[in-house]
Amino acid sequence: MKVGPPDAASGLKDRNPCDRLLRWNLRNLTITLSVGCEPPGNPVVYTVEVKGTDPARKFSTGRGLALGDPLEKIYSLYGRRSILSKGRVGREITVQWGNGAELNATVAEDNRIVRIQLLPQVE
Repeated sequence: MKVGPPDAASGLKDRNPCDRLLRWNLRNLTITLSVGCEPPGNPVVYTVEVKGTDPARKFSTGRGLALGDPLEKIYSLYGRRSILSKGRVGREITVQWGNGAELNATVAEDNRIVRIQLLPQVE
């Protein structure tokens, strides 16, 4: 799905001058990308975060996890090798793979996912 140019872009005070955050606000949904260059001139995505509500399920992980899904769907898709802890807004669940990639999600009081963050492996 195309979302057009970002609504906001900001530089990060980090080791790399091309590191930046890009944000799209779509109705009740916010998409945030953390991007950079490693080495400079070679674009790379560090994180992808989607939060809010997405009744049309237009944004999901490759395995089909989407906002609004119940916590149990994380277990059915990714197994129970995860960490569930108390977060600022509900509970936080983390699934981590051996290659360093990570999925983090926020689960609201109604047991539904309200935020998904993907941290791909970056070498």
